[in-house]
Amino acid sequence: MRFTLFYFLSLLFILILFRCSYQCETFQAYRLRTSNSVKDRNCACTQALSKRGTTPKLWDESLGFYTKSWNCAHSHRFSLVGPGERTNHTTRRIDCRAKMNALLFQGHDG
Repeated sequence: MRFTLFYFLSLLFILILFRCSYQCETFQAYRLRTSNSVKDRNCACTQALSKRGTTPKLWDESLGFYTKSWNCAHSHRFSLVGPGERTNHTTRRIDCRAKMNALLFQGHDG
């Protein structure tokens, strides 16, 4: 494996700094909406490739997550927790489609 945990965490830190500075400049708040763990990726790859009879290249689970998505806070409707609950009056849904993605991948050279 060519990338290391330190390299991945430093790239993630740079992305978070960029996101924070971008939010301050544009007054646009982003919320973490999805994240996929390396453990789930390894399980999915193992199941898919075991049917073919090949062994997958598994990633180190200490990396934590291999993909994260941040959506604008104005992009989604507030979902109710249960019946009779009041809607969240602080949401400002304007159907904003702004989104930032971070994806960790392994190149052809390993």
